[in-house]
Amino acid sequence: MTAPISLNDIKSWHVEIVSKCAVNCSKCSRVVFPEANTNTSLPLDVFKQAFTPEILKKRYKFLLCGNYGDAIYHNNFHGYLEYLKEHNQMISIRTNGSYRSTDWWEKTASILQEHDTMSFCVDGLRDTNHIYRENADWDSIEAGMRIMATSKARSHWELIVFKHNEHQLEEARELCTEIGLDEFTLIKSDRYKGLDDPLRPSDDWVSSNKTAKPVIEPNNKMIQPLCSTGNLHYISAEGVYTPCCWIASNNDYLEVSPFGIQRDNYSIRYHTLQQIIDQRSQDFIRSLEDYDNAPSQCRKKCTKDRTLQQENTWVSPTSQRIKE
Repeated sequence: MTAPISLNDIKSWHVEIVSKCAVNCSKCSRVVFPEANTNTSLPLDVFKQAFTPEILKKRYKFLLCGNYGDAIYHNNFHGYLEYLKEHNQMISIRTNGSYRSTDWWEKTASILQEHDTMSFCVDGLRDTNHIYRENADWDSIEAGMRIMATSKARSHWELIVFKHNEHQLEEARELCTEIGLDEFTLIKSDRYKGLDDPLRPSDDWVSSNKTAKPVIEPNNKMIQPLCSTGNLHYISAEGVYTPCCWIASNNDYLEVSPFGIQRDNYSIRYHTLQQIIDQRSQDFIRSLEDYDNAPSQCRKKCTKDRTLQQENTWVSPTSQRIKE
């Protein structure tokens, strides 16, 4: 187990600035757990109160996306970008890309710089993307892609492989090249239920999350948490901190954990990041030493075999061409 971290050890943040979205993806938390989604926005002034110029003297990477929402639908999205760039922060955005005007995309492109990334999560072409991403708008997506492809920022197309788009992978790759995007990533899918689900791709494109895992002897199981590496600590659209987005999406755990029961103690509305990270979150990381009583999401996402001496590293989502 890695020692508990302090605020000074954190390298990147995952911030859900808004829990609203224009599309309906059938396996998204906002569809599966609609009662848990508050359809709210994190005001920029609350964010600034937590991420002060003093805090931002350190250069972080900020991932703007969420469990429920898409950052581009925040009514002050450009204000967030301008504030973070004013303080020389790195920004990565993941979006479905729908329903923003060319003027809006031009302004976005003018703010982002060479160390920033705009990732379009587009699962197919004009005739298939909307099958999983219901209500997606192809024309505005493609317009955004073309504008961002000419910007200083890196531009990226992420495509989850489903049965209905599997025949289009090469065509999508060719379109990516024609548009001029910097990177194209195919993602193996776990977003289906059962062998008969029409979303299920062929076996080659099924994520390892859906296949048999290597058996680890019970006494050798340990949790090697992503949060202990200092990466992707999460702030929700309500302004509540959790060590990662997976904890924030585990509603059963939130009902019995301090992150849910005492959520105000983890809110950037009422406490500084120093208070939240240094005084409260360390108890959580220590608790993971008790494997059997650790949250199910931690056991699912961060279980390792202690006999393999695996290095605890974080791999950027954009560093692989084919991703589980």
